[in-house]
Amino acid sequence: MFFKAINQFSPDLVILAGVHLLQNQNKEMRMEKLRLIKRSLLQIEHNIPIHFQVGNVGNPDHVAELLNRIVPHVDSLGLNEQELALLSNVGNGPHTNLYPTFPGAIHVHKVVEMLYWLITKFGHDSSDPQSKNYKYRLSRIHFHSLTFHLMVYKGADWSNLAAGLVAGAKVAALQSCKITNDFDMDNLELRTSKAQLLDKEIGKQYVFEPQRPLASWMRNDVIFIYTPALICKFPTRTVGIGDSVSTAGLIYSHLSAYVDSRIVRLSICEMAFFRKHVMLDSLKLIRLNKRNTSSSKDEPVKWLDDAATYADVQTSFVDPCTSLPYPEKELHRFLENKTPKIVEKVDNKTDDRRRNAWKLDFSHIPIEEQVVVLFPGQGAQYVGIGKKVMDCGRAIDVYKKASEILQYDLLKLCLEGPKSKLDQTVYCQPAVFVSSLAAWEKAKTEDETLNGRTTDVAGFSVGEFAALVLSEVLSFEDGKLKNFYTALRLIKIRAEAMQECSLRQHSGMITVRVNAATRLEEALEDAKTYASEKEELPICEVANYLFCGVKVIGASESCIDFLNNNQEKYVFQVIKRLAVNSAFHTILMKNAADTLKNALKDIKINEQPRTNVYSNYTGKLHIYKEKQIREAIVKQVYSPVKWEQIQQLLHAKHKDFKFPTFMEVGPGKQLGAILLKISKKAYKNYVSCPV
Repeated sequence: MFFKAINQFSPDLVILAGVHLLQNQNKEMRMEKLRLIKRSLLQIEHNIPIHFQVGNVGNPDHVAELLNRIVPHVDSLGLNEQELALLSNVGNGPHTNLYPTFPGAIHVHKVVEMLYWLITKFGHDSSDPQSKNYKYRLSRIHFHSLTFHLMVYKGADWSNLAAGLVAGAKVAALQSCKITNDFDMDNLELRTSKAQLLDKEIGKQYVFEPQRPLASWMRNDVIFIYTPALICKFPTRTVGIGDSVSTAGLIYSHLSAYVDSRIVRLSICEMAFFRKHVMLDSLKLIRLNKRNTSSSKDEPVKWLDDAATYADVQTSFVDPCTSLPYPEKELHRFLENKTPKIVEKVDNKTDDRRRNAWKLDFSHIPIEEQVVVLFPGQGAQYVGIGKKVMDCGRAIDVYKKASEILQYDLLKLCLEGPKSKLDQTVYCQPAVFVSSLAAWEKAKTEDETLNGRTTDVAGFSVGEFAALVLSEVLSFEDGKLKNFYTALRLIKIRAEAMQECSLRQHSGMITVRVNAATRLEEALEDAKTYASEKEELPICEVANYLFCGVKVIGASESCIDFLNNNQEKYVFQVIKRLAVNSAFHTILMKNAADTLKNALKDIKINEQPRTNVYSNYTGKLHIYKEKQIREAIVKQVYSPVKWEQIQQLLHAKHKDFKFPTFMEVGPGKQLGAILLKISKKAYKNYVSCPV
């Protein structure tokens, strides 16, 4: 009967509630009704989202049945801390000791662990068609408590979830105070700790900022959005508003603005069809969009490619989407494009555990005495680099050794130019690399304790090689092993190979600013289509993640023209075009990576570095094994530089807002400018060692 009504009514949303009332019925009756509910859920088309409001469950047997029969077959869950703790307890999830009772407010990081377990174990997984999770639907969880709210999602066709999270938190406060309009807010206040741990697994910290109270992050392919709760100073009630919280989140999550809404609410007691509106005390009526795939016959389904990366989460709340089933043609295209990346993320989960094991411990050095060294990349060069280290004999020796290996006078080129030659890839990469190491040698002569206080080192693009040398993973000059390439020979090979790749296609790089409304992935795909129509290589990718809201795009000339001409359409801003002659760190550089891979076969890799060193390719610590280091060095050439992610890890090193010294070593101060954008407090500890 229900399935027939669904077909006749064609709703935009199905809400399942009241299932917790079944726990008081005998087992036979309960099981029969759950079987009927599951059958009804399986008959609902995937383009109609289903939300399940868990309710006040307390029967462990009933909870086990819900986990196995209902939870995997809905798109969305709404629940509070008590319900989540019971689900985790019954399902053998994390922190089972939190049920039935726990003192005080629950820690955010414990809730995050339970939500991560819930959505990964019972959620949809498109990466493996053979797994049982491939047929599951769950992709969104809206968690609410008295002190904070969380939105968790994974590969789902949802949008505007940050607004949905905030709307739910606002409704909770309004209803607890019986506030009926937005002008009577004096009885509400925001209460939160100044800083707290959000995700223990990745070390995600929350530092409260009044103008930006929300926080978001990604663990593998699961995205989290967090907000502290608005608190009613003199509440009239604190229970019974979970339905309103979830409904507000759902309404805003499907971003649109029409008055007429069709919503189905499936209850155990009754099935009521709301054709006109949802009764919600303080929210205006907003139509919920139904995900429709019928238009895909004529044009690509654009939301298939709207997958989020880690940096996308930091810069905007544009959510990923992988709602199945897709039209067959689009399904194959999506799987071909996305499955390798998803598999890689699964592999990275194991790598993360290894990184924690390999992380060097410098806790014996006070945090304010520790030094983090940052090396710049290509683009930092200028005529005259080297002048400021001419008074240092060890720095001059570095240039001399480099000139012997390169077979030309590198110091003369750096000091005198010409600029046109110095800016060429084959010259500027060795110049930046060698000059950075020369500056480091001078810095060590000026401060003899510097070497022993350096705990972490990172470099941007070619600067990563300087970081590997400082940490002693690579050798700058190894006279004893003549048959092995040195680090500088590796730089020379890399630069020549990248220069050769740049000749295949006229291309360049532009810096763009994005926001929550930006449709960057869609813009990049449309730019590729435009380039293909002009019979040009469709190169258009994110090449650098700089800091929140700012990225660098590497693209062919046609793609750059397309992006410049369509900024308003896709809601982004082109800041400037970089002074480079190719789209570095894109697929255009793939052949250079192959050349570099062959050269690396003869490179000696030290698996016992003396400092922590970070990978541009992963945005995390290197794993100190030859295989992993070689792979990261090779893939870095044609993959985006994840500098924003590295900086977040380095920023998290602070203790009680005491930061280490951030020292930029080499030409320019670009990395310091990025650090300023990330954290003004960290920037107070920034110093530059010019060359």
